[in-house]
Amino acid sequence: MNVLKGIPPQMLGGKTLDLSPMAEMGTENMFGPELAPHILVDKRNMYTVPADVENEIMHNGMPVEVHEADNDTEHMQSHMKAAAINGDPQAIYKTHMGLHMQAMQSKREKEMGQKGLPGSPGGDGPGAAGAPRPGAQPGAPRPGGQQPPGAVQQDAMPGAPGRG
Repeated sequence: MNVLKGIPPQMLGGKTLDLSPMAEMGTENMFGPELAPHILVDKRNMYTVPADVENEIMHNGMPVEVHEADNDTEHMQSHMKAAAINGDPQAIYKTHMGLHMQAMQSKREKEMGQKGLPGSPGGDGPGAAGAPRPGAQPGAPRPGGQQPPGAVQQDAMPGAPGRG
């Protein structure tokens, strides 16, 4: 899995990498089919409300939360139409659309952050699991050099400063 994570997207030939089946199978093999769904929880379709249902709730004067799995652009279009038809005297639609705008922005930022995280394979720095670690770097030679094996250290010689 770590090797696959390190493959740059341009080398996948137009394919995308989805590691979720491997994670699901590994989790199920390690913890069993009863416990695995509680460890890897699929939240993509949990608690989403269709835009039309949200419009009806807001029309009745109740605020509605934005779910991260919502299709924000689709919801925004539906809410704009509903707000134009029903009016928005309490600014409930306007507030809700603002939340959709914030969600879109955070999704965009999260997407940008995942593309080139420092320390991730293919990112801008070392340190991710599965990424090759940088090798030795050439540097300036150390002063004094190295003595041959068995040589007596300078400070252990008789008459060395500090010896008595």
